[in-house]
Amino acid sequence: MKEYESILSENIFIRCHQSYLANTAYIRKYFKDGYLEMTNGDKIPVSDRKRQVVIDYIESIG
Repeated sequence: MKEYESILSENIFIRCHQSYLANTAYIRKYFKDGYLEMTNGDKIPVSDRKRQVVIDYIESIG
């Protein structure tokens, strides 16, 4: 996963969990329970360590 993270643009993809990279164009909503809802309905976990990174990103685009 780390290899993909270094290849993909950090403006488009965000590492929200050890096992997940999320395409920011498809994030519908962030839930304080610790997951992202994607436009296709999938729910992706957000780790405690990455939570602030996700929140900062969402606030920066809002």
